[in-house]
Amino acid sequence: MNLKEAMLDDIREVFLDEADGSVRAVLWREGYAPVDILVNYMAAGTVVDTAAGAIETSAPEAEAASADLPGASHGDVLEIAGERYEIIGMHPDGAGMTRLVLSLDGAQ
Repeated sequence: MNLKEAMLDDIREVFLDEADGSVRAVLWREGYAPVDILVNYMAAGTVVDTAAGAIETSAPEAEAASADLPGASHGDVLEIAGERYEIIGMHPDGAGMTRLVLSLDGAQ
């Protein structure tokens, strides 16, 4: 295992853990086989505490390891607990995680 692979494994271990509330999801991309990934899911209206104070999500969101999202783009579908969401926003944090903004509208 090289340094990059070791760092990506560490990111998943630190930020994505089913014991801490992460959930299994399926990423559907047109022309590709579905991929099982772990995400931190936040429903619309979830209050998230940050260093600057509490904020409330206005749309469902999921956070995933960026390495688990190769080729993912707007319009792809993320299935969580049988519910299918269209990805309408992607915000990589530059440190190995990506926040996905989701919508129930348009998800096929």
